[in-house]
Amino acid sequence: MRAVLRVAKADAPKEAGRGVMLCLVPPLEVAQALALPGGLPPRELHLTLAYLGKLGEGVTPEALARLMPAARFLAAMMPPLEARVSGLGRFSLPGGDAFYASVDHPRLPEFRRVWVELCQRLGAPPVLNHGFTPHITLSYLTPAAPQPLQRLEPLACRFDSVQLWAGEGREVFWLGRG
Repeated sequence: MRAVLRVAKADAPKEAGRGVMLCLVPPLEVAQALALPGGLPPRELHLTLAYLGKLGEGVTPEALARLMPAARFLAAMMPPLEARVSGLGRFSLPGGDAFYASVDHPRLPEFRRVWVELCQRLGAPPVLNHGFTPHITLSYLTPAAPQPLQRLEPLACRFDSVQLWAGEGREVFWLGRG
């Protein structure tokens, strides 16, 4: 069985590459409010729950085929998350920095843990080379660049789905619709 992901080309991230991840995607109006001039476009803003690697390099079509129905079932059993986007931060990365908005919800670490365990059980183990800081990357900056914002007015953000992004493909698993 081969995994098939649906995507509208206009909605696909411009530089999707071959990366595979499970993520939360903010509603369009929240993404538009967060988008910065010169930063990531609203359709690319997301909160990564589990990065699985690249298609063909550890992530097989068979693992994706197992993951999709299980993810759909799990999502249907979980309620949507009413989170707050309310802070700003910066990660140092090789060659630059990621400037981000922080996301807060008391159940978010446990929510993520459940999705990571699902991936591990189904043969699509996530890359776990650092801790979990719930955030939405807004822009990539050179190390010397100033922060584009100093403060962010808190935004309510309801996450209604978990999405599986695989290259340009996106599959949506609706929360609480079971």
